[in-house]
Amino acid sequence: IAYREPIGWDVVLNVDADTGAVLRTWGAGLFYMPHMLSLDREGNVWVADAGLHQVLKFTPTGQLLLSVGSALSPGAGGTRGALLCKPTRAVVAADGSFLVTDGLCSSRVLRFSPKGELLAEAALPASGGAVHHVLLDEAAGVAYVLLRESGVLSVRNATTLALLREAALSGATGLGRAWALLPDPAAPGRVYALLWDWGREPWLVDVDDVARRVALPGHDAQHMLPHDAVVGLGRVWEPGVGSL
Repeated sequence: IAYREPIGWDVVLNVDADTGAVLRTWGAGLFYMPHMLSLDREGNVWVADAGLHQVLKFTPTGQLLLSVGSALSPGAGGTRGALLCKPTRAVVAADGSFLVTDGLCSSRVLRFSPKGELLAEAALPASGGAVHHVLLDEAAGVAYVLLRESGVLSVRNATTLALLREAALSGATGLGRAWALLPDPAAPGRVYALLWDWGREPWLVDVDDVARRVALPGHDAQHMLPHDAVVGLGRVWEPGVGSL
């Protein structure tokens, strides 16, 4: 749900991973519906704002460096080109190029140059629901793209976005919709998907071996609405809607 006016309080928080102490906040007056946040290798902050229909790149302290898409002007579903329609996430490669999942009212994944020039795009089936998450594995040269409602994982060439293979994660597990993808820092190349649905606890599932899975007990998915997750050494962070 997008706000009619920019959100009037800071929505980006820099938090100490060990203590939970908030170290820095910024972002008041900048966002309408910030959906997901990611970092590049230089520490820049990338926000996919579904309400603005833009992807925004900031310095760590909140100075705007780049925007893609037209503010408050959605591209119609299926529109080709750089107009976005409720983008969900951006992920940045080592060379500065980046991928965008577009999104909640379109069904595409796009690749942009470091300057925001459109380099490639690929359509995904609208029947799969929201194109909700993207993860880049540069060592393998692939991009993992996740369709939320169908729970289908689309594995694509990281440069051309050509389809390589698909996996029906939700259909194979019965654990609900698919929300996010996260790499395992202790096992390079291993990727987990975050699956949950109303009235069920969330699960992390290995995308290459769905029998390898772990429940996240004690989490009320129906109220927390976890949209993303990060595996750290010894912990799993599970950001929800309106909470951290």
